[in-house]
Amino acid sequence: MPCGPTGLLSFVEAVPMPSLTDVQASAVAVSPDGAHVYVSAGNGDALVAFARDPSTGKLENVQTVLDDTDGVDGLNTTASVTLSPDGAHLYATSVGESAIAVFSRDASSGRLTFVEAEFEGVAGVQGLEAAHESVVSPDGAHVYVASSGREKGTPPVPGRVSHFDRDASSGALSFVEAITDDVGGVTGLDGISSVTLSPDGAHLYTTAFRDDAVAVFERNAITGAIHFVQVQADGVGEVDGLDGATEATVSPDGAQLYSVSIAHTFGGGENALVTFDRDSATGELQFSEVQLGGGGGISALRQPSSVSLTFDGGMALVTGVSANALSVFSRDTATGLLNLEEVLVDGVDCVDGLETAVRSAVSPDGAHVYVAGLLEAKVAVFALPPP
Repeated sequence: MPCGPTGLLSFVEAVPMPSLTDVQASAVAVSPDGAHVYVSAGNGDALVAFARDPSTGKLENVQTVLDDTDGVDGLNTTASVTLSPDGAHLYATSVGESAIAVFSRDASSGRLTFVEAEFEGVAGVQGLEAAHESVVSPDGAHVYVASSGREKGTPPVPGRVSHFDRDASSGALSFVEAITDDVGGVTGLDGISSVTLSPDGAHLYTTAFRDDAVAVFERNAITGAIHFVQVQADGVGEVDGLDGATEATVSPDGAQLYSVSIAHTFGGGENALVTFDRDSATGELQFSEVQLGGGGGISALRQPSSVSLTFDGGMALVTGVSANALSVFSRDTATGLLNLEEVLVDGVDCVDGLETAVRSAVSPDGAHVYVAGLLEAKVAVFALPPP
């Protein structure tokens, strides 16, 4: 029998992370030119750069960047990695150091050079306590960081979104302000874990696992300032599936927002994939549908940790930590509704690298998807069908 699944996605390979102390693969991103893939090593306190073969999707390690080595700082327990739209700079958030580290990127080799790191409480910077995720505005002018804060401690630290101006030449950041939960009418940021922008950069969205919510902000295109618009919370009105909300993304056409919620081993949360319709003018969200995992639901939606869309908007890809799986949904571009098409599972049909699948990223040419297997410390590569 042939080895490998015969569905929409085809398994290519699983690439191990370099040997590091307590190595993980916690997040993954593809450069805008599609030439390189970058993976954060989580507890390995490192970033790993891979060269990408655009025809096969295969990866080759070109560099490992270590915290506290050769002047590098701000990579203790790296949680996310993102690139500027021009591909010139990379930003990595650190939960352990409450920081965001900045690197310049060589477009030819893919190698990274440390520029600087911004730390919570240093030089007036606020809003980086337990920094989870960052996003760069489409115009490249601003960077936003979602930081969950501390639920316990003296005193506890609230969830925040920090706003930085970005120097397009050096990539360096300048702190502007921090938007704080329960301050100035802002709600829905307790336990904030993700931040994303609409394709036009007009609105910013966050998920918060303690508030079980998705918050909506309007963004000033000139100054980058964000202003609270709305919060959608689990159990309020018809909204369902946001208990333990952990990540969200906006469709390429800007018509929908999709979020996932994760059931935690220590209690609370639910396994769900939620669809919201989005008003492109105001950014406001309207609940559309929820697909539940676990008993009586979609078995592959066990601790869904991320959702990403293909660049044509035709498919949604959901990673499942406990399911060790990548779930593939077709998307109706007219209604935004999702339909489960196939599930790729670690160890089944020769698929590898999906154990504790935590994040995924689609190449800009729409040819491949890369999945970070957290504890297995591998990057699984799949070929996508032609758009």
